[in-house]
Parts: sequence; C-alpha cells; structure tokens
Amino acid sequence: MIVFLEGTVEFLTDGGICLSVHGVGYEVFVPQPQAFALHQTCRLFTYAVYREDNQQLYGFQTLEERNCFKLLVEKVNGVGPKLALTLLTVFKMPELCGLLVRQDVAALSKCPGVGKKTAQRLVLELQGCLKKLPTSVTVDAPKKASVYDDAALALAVLGYAPKQAEALTEKVREAFPDEGTVEGILKRALQSVKKGM
Repeated sequence: MIVFLEGTVEFLTDGGICLSVHGVGYEVFVPQPQAFALHQTCRLFTYAVYREDNQQLYGFQTLEERNCFKLLVEKVNGVGPKLALTLLTVFKMPELCGLLVRQDVAALSKCPGVGKKTAQRLVLELQGCLKKLPTSVTVDAPKKASVYDDAALALAVLGYAPKQAEALTEKVREAFPDEGTVEGILKRALQSVKKGM
C-alpha cells in the first residue's frame, strides 16, 4: 500500500495532478487541483481505489484529510471516492467535520451530488464512529456541548488519541479564547500540529 508520494507537479489533469516521482508520473486525484503550482514539490498522503477495470489514486496534503476521506468512503453507504472528494473540495476539512459533528443536514445538502437523503446518511452512519469513542470525548447531546468538545470529538474521529485531541483543543482555548466555531478551533489545532507546538 502506498502511504504517501513525494514529487513535483508536472501538469494538471481533469480533477487531479500528475505527480512525478523519480521518473514515474502518477495521476493523483486531489481536492482543488488548481491550487497546485506547476513544478511545485509536494508530499501527498494517498488512498488507492482498485476496481476490475480501473485503478485510481487520491491524494491529500495532510494525513487528517486522508483519514477523513477514508472515513467517508469506507463507513458511509453510497458515498464513493468521487463524492467524498467533492465533499472535501466544497468544504474545507475542518468545516466538514464541524457540519458532521453538529449534524447539519441542510448545509451538507448544498454540496453538489449530496441530496437530503445522502446528507442524512452521512450524519447517521458517521454517528456510529462517534459513539465508539471513549466517553471522555463523546457527546450525547451535540447541541448542548461546547464547540471545544465538538472540535475534540472531530479530532478523535480523524485518528487522534482522545487525550491528544483534548490537549490540542485546550491549547487553542488558551491561545485564542475568542474562537467560537468548531471549524476555527479545528483549523488552529491542526496548524499547531504542523508547527510542532
């Protein structure tokens, strides 16, 4: 299994990029390919889809994005790689996680290809993942939970240990006490991981 690829962007493809790695060009489907510059060096965390008639590689700039994509594809019935990629293109990952934690069906339904039934299925089927988390980060009544609890929950779903998720959101609370949205807290928490705070 390919975990990540590191190389240079040779050209853009329809929905992705051609990444040159040691003389081999890989077509990798990515959210927002237009954001990549030609000849830019980058590392992409990958997810491979193998079918009888086709093989496709999906790539993400962070491991959290890749984990979110994997969760959508593997846990939600009827959500394939293309729809999962569309979700991560329309909504930045922190925003998407916030919508799922808050069970915001109306906002999810605004994504192309996601009707009300698919949005309800996203919320319903991913609640199972939330319920499997330790009680320290689970939320029985999402509407009553603080945005920091919701952000910690979303981080745990993305693969962070519950204690690490809580520690990251607590750092954000201390540094940015006025941050009032799940999306904002997630964004700042993930930035702090990148910076090695």
